[in-house]
This record gives sequence, structure tokens and C-alpha cells, in this order.
Amino acid sequence: MHVGQTSRQRVDLPSSYSSDTSKVIDDTSASLDGHSKAFVDKVDGIIKEVDEHSAIWKGKLTEMKKQAEHIMAQRRNLASQLLDFKNNILVHLNVRILVHSMC
Repeated sequence: MHVGQTSRQRVDLPSSYSSDTSKVIDDTSASLDGHSKAFVDKVDGIIKEVDEHSAIWKGKLTEMKKQAEHIMAQRRNLASQLLDFKNNILVHLNVRILVHSMC
């Protein structure tokens, strides 16, 4: 049986419970304490897993940010190189046109 599940079975209680209600209360309390401990342990395990996964994702996001910054730096560099290339072509074309028109 798991936390949150209930039994649908009919259970006959021991006859000692009919004569001593404090025994019923003590046994019920002990049982609930056991279930509470199991529940707390399960919740603690879930919290630990969430914390671990959160740390992993934070690390991945940090790495992705570094990669994005590197890509942006490359993009700026390549855009600058492309502009230089474009300007050099235009200069060479203008020189050729000027030389050709002078001939």
C-alpha cells in the first residue's frame, strides 16, 4: 500500500480493543506516526530530487548563456568581416569601372 491509499478490506479488531480504548488510541497513534514518517520521507526525497534537477538545469542554463554570448561575439565578428569584404569589392569594382572608363 502506498501513501494516500486506503484499504477497502474489512478488518476485525482484536477483542482487547473493546475493553481498553487507550490501547486503540495508542495503536492508532503509532500507526499514524508511521504513516506520517513515511509521508515526510517521501516528500523529503521529492524535494531533494527537485533541488538536484534544479541545480542541473541552472548549470545548463549558465552554459547555454555562455554559448549564446560566444555565438553573438562570432556574429559581430563575421558581420564586420562581411562588411569589410563588401566594401573591398565595391572599391575594386569602382576602380575597375574608373579604369575602364578612362580607356
